[in-house]
Amino acid sequence: MCNTQNTRSKRTNTRHVDARWIRSFNVAVSVIDEIRTIGSVLGQGIALDYYVRQVDEMVGEFTDIKSGMAKTGTIRIMRKKLFQLVRKANSNLHVILKL
Repeated sequence: MCNTQNTRSKRTNTRHVDARWIRSFNVAVSVIDEIRTIGSVLGQGIALDYYVRQVDEMVGEFTDIKSGMAKTGTIRIMRKKLFQLVRKANSNLHVILKL
């Protein structure tokens, strides 16, 4: 009889501990979700800063090409370099639109 009562009291205590553990687990999961969200926002901000620099560089290069065309009437850039700039611009646009 004594063993049965002991076992019941242990079960009751275990259930009580489980309820507290579940509440603390929910809080921990909530905190982890918040940290994940903050990390995601920070990562996107850093990525956007990177792509802003990339776009600024490309705008400068295209501005140089445009001003050269305005002076001479011809494009003074190698065909390969021009295609690389256009590919880079399209690639960056595609990535930026995904962010």
